[in-house]
Amino acid sequence: MVLVWLACGVINYCIMKSKGYENNTCLLFGVLGVLTGFIGLIIALCKKDLNK
Repeated sequence: MVLVWLACGVINYCIMKSKGYENNTCLLFGVLGVLTGFIGLIIALCKKDLNK
């Protein structure tokens, strides 16, 4: 179960990085993903691209 939470954090980080956010924001969302799991993942997916 712990691996699922860690995976959510890594996925959140990658999603935010691909959307063009700076590293500090990506790390924040990575930690958010670890703490909240799938809820943080949904938030990261719904966030708009920084470049748009």
